[in-house]
Amino acid sequence: MTVAIDGALWSFLTIARAMARSISLSFWSTAGVFVLAKASGLLRAILNRAAVPRDRILLTEIRSVDWQSLTFVGERHEIEFRIPPPGAREICRRLTTGLSEAEFDIRGNVVVDVAVTGEPEAFEDGSLKLQIEALTIAE
Repeated sequence: MTVAIDGALWSFLTIARAMARSISLSFWSTAGVFVLAKASGLLRAILNRAAVPRDRILLTEIRSVDWQSLTFVGERHEIEFRIPPPGAREICRRLTTGLSEAEFDIRGNVVVDVAVTGEPEAFEDGSLKLQIEALTIAE
C-alpha cells in the first residue's frame, strides 16, 4: 500500500519526530492521544490500577522527556488529569491511594518513581485536576 503525504504534513511529521527525541511534549485530548510508548504504557497502567472507566477521566496534558544517569536510560513523565463530577473525589482517591508503592507492568520498562504532585485542585464545576510525575527506565 502506498500513502501520499503532502510536503507540509511530511515537514510537520519530521519536526514532531525530532521534537519527541529532544524536548518535552504536550498533548491535549479528551479521548485518545498519541504519546510516546513508555508514557502510554504508564498511562494505561495507572488507569487500570484504579479500575476507573476511561470515560470518567480526561487526560489534559502529558509530557515526556528523555532521562539518563551513568547506568540507566529512561524518561520522566508528567501527567495531568481532569476528573469531572459526579464522584470526582472518589475517583481521585482511587487513582492516588498507594500510588507511590504500586508496581506496574509495562513491557520493557520499570517504573522506579511515581508520585502525585501536590494536592488535587478543585474547580467551581466540581471537577478536580490531578498531576502525577513518574520516572521509567528501560529494562
